Amino acid sequence: MGDSSRPGQSASSSPVKSGYKSEYLSRNLPTEGVLKTMQENIGKELKDCDYNNVDLLDFAEHILGLDRSIGQRILQMQIPLDVTKIHEYNSITTETGYHQPFIEFASVVLDAVLTELDESDSKEEIMTSGFWDGKGTKILENDGRKRKPDVLLCWKPMPMKGQLPTWAGVKSVIEFKRKCKIGPDDILLEGDIAKDEVAAFDEEEVLAEEDETPPGVDDAGESSHLSAVLSGSRNGRKRAAAESAGPSTKRNSKRPRQSKLDGALNDMHWQVAMYALETLSATGRLWVVCVLIDKFKVSVCYFDRMLGLRPSSFLFHRNPEKLALLLYGLMRSDPRRSGLNPHLRWNPTHASVVSKSQHGDGVPSLVGNPVTKVVGSYLEPPNYKGCFKIWSILRQADDIIGRGTTVYAVRRVKEVTRKGMKFTTKHYAYKLSWADAARTAESKYIEHLVEKLPEKVHRHLPKVHFAATLTADDLGIPWKDMGLAVDAEKHQERVQQITVTELCNKLWEAGGLEEFKQAFIDCVHCHHMAYKMGKVIHRDINEHNLLVFKEKDGGVTGVLNDWDMAKFINEANDSLHAAKHRTGSPPFMAMDLIEAVTAFQALVPGAESSLNPVPPHWFRHDLESFLYLLIWAAIHYNLADGSRDLRVHPLLSSWTLGPHANSTSKQAIMSGRAAAVRKIYAVVKDEFKPLVKEWIEPLRKLVVTSYTEWENSGSSEETKDTYGGRLTFKKFMSAICEDYNKWGIPDFLKDED
Repeated sequence: MGDSSRPGQSASSSPVKSGYKSEYLSRNLPTEGVLKTMQENIGKELKDCDYNNVDLLDFAEHILGLDRSIGQRILQMQIPLDVTKIHEYNSITTETGYHQPFIEFASVVLDAVLTELDESDSKEEIMTSGFWDGKGTKILENDGRKRKPDVLLCWKPMPMKGQLPTWAGVKSVIEFKRKCKIGPDDILLEGDIAKDEVAAFDEEEVLAEEDETPPGVDDAGESSHLSAVLSGSRNGRKRAAAESAGPSTKRNSKRPRQSKLDGALNDMHWQVAMYALETLSATGRLWVVCVLIDKFKVSVCYFDRMLGLRPSSFLFHRNPEKLALLLYGLMRSDPRRSGLNPHLRWNPTHASVVSKSQHGDGVPSLVGNPVTKVVGSYLEPPNYKGCFKIWSILRQADDIIGRGTTVYAVRRVKEVTRKGMKFTTKHYAYKLSWADAARTAESKYIEHLVEKLPEKVHRHLPKVHFAATLTADDLGIPWKDMGLAVDAEKHQERVQQITVTELCNKLWEAGGLEEFKQAFIDCVHCHHMAYKMGKVIHRDINEHNLLVFKEKDGGVTGVLNDWDMAKFINEANDSLHAAKHRTGSPPFMAMDLIEAVTAFQALVPGAESSLNPVPPHWFRHDLESFLYLLIWAAIHYNLADGSRDLRVHPLLSSWTLGPHANSTSKQAIMSGRAAAVRKIYAVVKDEFKPLVKEWIEPLRKLVVTSYTEWENSGSSEETKDTYGGRLTFKKFMSAICEDYNKWGIPDFLKDED
């Protein structure tokens, strides 16, 4: 598709204002409550997509790209660890205290592997990353989220002294905890005390002790237990005596059973997942591997947009060869094997050597250092003759399992000369998202609507410049070759969609209230035309999807963006149950859709398998979302200077939390509680005050009375889609005194309510 300008804009004009800055936050600054909700949501998303007990060697081969014979050779190594240092490590009382001792252990096992493989002289070349210790105090910020990671594996060259790494420069995250209660026989190594005394401790008791210790209990009891063994306490001698009838044969078998080491996902894994989110969202990364060190227990976590993988956990002081395998694979993995965006470049193709990836035909290799600073780098999508320079970040993902939408403001490279590069004056929005593979691509919906809708409506649709769909195989998602038995009922196969559209301004950059109203009403009309004539319902009305196109004459045109959650009206409901079926963005989601999610979460485990609680998404749900968007805008937007408040107003903060808090807050407003309504209207910004009387209050009353009258009339399920004809497009437009027939179509909606 070409670069022709919209009517009213020349090719030389640009819709980009000074407000598009590299530090632009895609969302309001998150509160602690929002971050907590995000972590809980990520935990719920991963719960049904977690595959554990994967063989570590298989993981190293397929995920880290390590030659299997090399992996087998490492696992056969005998790597001694300093017993004194292990005891010292065991006595550490703070999580940050583990960092440097662990890094020293890591150096020991890595040096042993390099020696075994005769690679010591090539250490600097082979090891593509190094350890960075944040000491639990250094803050890394991304999209308004502040994190304090423990230890990071960063791409070389390492950050200079005094400099912080960026999430884009992180290869892997290592998080430390001290909740695991390791029994003393799992601390002491061969030669510390007599074998029969070590063997005296029963594995079942060790595991029971670990299971019965509440999370967060201090480890002092463990240290005293260890002292009792060393000093030959009465209980220790009693157990030893019980075993003295013959020589011990239990030394090598006395390790916690794998089922005990690998439990269900818990809050520690969720915290690691939050760090994974930052690395994934920083560059549009495909996958990431993180490591959780719970005292001696090592848990490895792989995350992508479809699932999580966990190899069987192990105790690194008992299995240093496994630690060596993991770290060697991680440290030497190249950008491609680390899941970096294969289309992201420091420089365009002409300035770098691009070869076919040894890991799969058709997947370009990343040559040289990986991109650690996104703004200023280049994107070269497949099957596109050219490339784009990233000007700013417009949106970053805030989920792991899901769409993971990332949007950049880019310009197309027009020409390369000896003096430098020339760019087109036009700016584009380059969107990456992971859509359900069974769903129609966003660009296809837009093509369909362009075909079905009158030409005068086209200007209110995104103008697509380029689109592509890439499968997991196209991108070399590594677990696809592992023969993983995914759960067909829970697994959602996803594809990466690249959509490049002409860039517009955000709704808060409209310029003034009249311009805001014009852009808003344009989007409402476009939404209805798509539904009425295109037979497509949008299903995701939010503040990022109503855009403003600045015309050359100073006027504005509203553009309804982001059709990747759309659905043809005659299509069946999405196949997955409500836990994975969310249409709409929570702050703007209709109440009965929120309540459906709340009801689903209240079901007893397993009940969802016998139900089909996917709620239908009706046209009136989107009308209700338009109302919530007006309320949100009136409280957060500063039209005079084209900005938006970075922090969510306390009265609406519950809209950004879980479904129960969200629903409760909206019910208070929509039920007509005078105090709740007065509080909301009292904090509306001055420039939006007229809109309360003209639009917001009439629409609030329309939604409330429509439901109340429908319920009082018998609440027939057959008429629930419009509340018996009470909540329709015509009624919506009538409530705000706007013409429903914007384009003068003869007899338009003549016989409809």
